[in-house]
Amino acid sequence: MKILINEVKAKHGDPKYEWLSASTGISMTSLWRIENGMKEPTLSELLLIAEALGVEYTELFTIVDI
Repeated sequence: MKILINEVKAKHGDPKYEWLSASTGISMTSLWRIENGMKEPTLSELLLIAEALGVEYTELFTIVDI
């Protein structure tokens, strides 16, 4: 699974970590780590991020072949 938060953020005006963190309650460090593939997000984190960005949570990731 590849997380596409950077791509989705870019389509929505590329909001800053501070705004996304305040909107979701997820720390800026955790958001950065999720976006950069260093942390697997929980379903609840994906739902919070999707809600803040106004998208379906399924738009935040894609399945990749290994």
